[in-house]
Amino acid sequence: MTILQKLIMGGAAGNSGYALFATGSNSSGNLGLGDTLARNSPTQVGTGESWSYISASSVGGAASAMGIHAGKLYAWGNNFSGELGLNNTTGYSSPVQVGTEENWALVDILTGSTLAIKKDGTLWSWGINNSGQLGTGDTANRSSPVQVGSLTDWANVKISSAGHTLALKTDGTLWAWGYNNHGQLGNSSTAHTSSPIQIGTETNWTDIGVTKSGSLAINSAGNVFAWGLNHLGQLGQNDITNRSSPVQVGAGTTWAAITPGYNSIWLKNTNNELFATGRCAEACFGNGVTSAYDVSNLTQLGTDNDWSKLFMGMSYTGHAIKTDGTFWAWGLNSSGECGLGTNTLVSVPVQLGNETNWVSSDHSGNFGFFLKAV
Repeated sequence: MTILQKLIMGGAAGNSGYALFATGSNSSGNLGLGDTLARNSPTQVGTGESWSYISASSVGGAASAMGIHAGKLYAWGNNFSGELGLNNTTGYSSPVQVGTEENWALVDILTGSTLAIKKDGTLWSWGINNSGQLGTGDTANRSSPVQVGSLTDWANVKISSAGHTLALKTDGTLWAWGYNNHGQLGNSSTAHTSSPIQIGTETNWTDIGVTKSGSLAINSAGNVFAWGLNHLGQLGQNDITNRSSPVQVGAGTTWAAITPGYNSIWLKNTNNELFATGRCAEACFGNGVTSAYDVSNLTQLGTDNDWSKLFMGMSYTGHAIKTDGTFWAWGLNSSGECGLGTNTLVSVPVQLGNETNWVSSDHSGNFGFFLKAV
């Protein structure tokens, strides 16, 4: 089974099909509920139960979302730069299908740019392209999907809020392009590029993530590497020096999953414990501390050892699922993005309801989405 097949079958959300729920700020219709009313508890988006992937973006004042339902790609929210891929710049408060294809595998939207991969392994991009983040060899914006090259071996892709893109191929190689002012492309330089370039020669990478201006990846041996901006210690090197090529985070090989935050990185080990490094702001570390502070080396968060999946997103809110399928949230929550029925700060993980069938989440800024098995 290829990396792409694994992602489709059991990666960000699985492939069986789930119900989609939304919560938080909704001023741009970004919750996909057909209105602009905010919610502070999960509200189902439509009645379909075949959602398999969701991505949210609210960085820079543009609140948008993309989702995959029964293989079809849907978009809603702000559309200032054509990031919804609908060949216009019109915003929508309900999901609108992008094209007519039914073979989309995954999608990532952030700060006016969108990249997506089809089940045939082709890579597509659209939206703002001022830093070459679309990978099309130029800096021209697009308002509808355009294929990135002609290869059919793309497995995963992530776009950052500062305009760089990180991608993984099915052969386990790592690629990047776009803005590179802090070395976030990992090619030992700070030169920007508008076409994909390979990072190193390794062929055992299994997952990727991006912070605001940084990158991280995990390999099949359980080693985690990070590079790029490090002004808040987010690379976990016990310093605040930027890196323009990958450096190992921690000395262990027992890491099982990686999750980027806005200016932090989070790791889960094989014992299902959580660790983080970088900026803790607005209670986003979930450890009871509400004032902002920075850590430059991996710090364990709490003592629980039953975490299954963690979703930080480009925000100061944490969403997580435990091994028993329960959903937990914490952080700023000023717009109800935790989904707990309130708009007050949450400094430690609090369980959302009592359901045990949550499977995935994505959130950005002050709104978010949940996928639940039904």
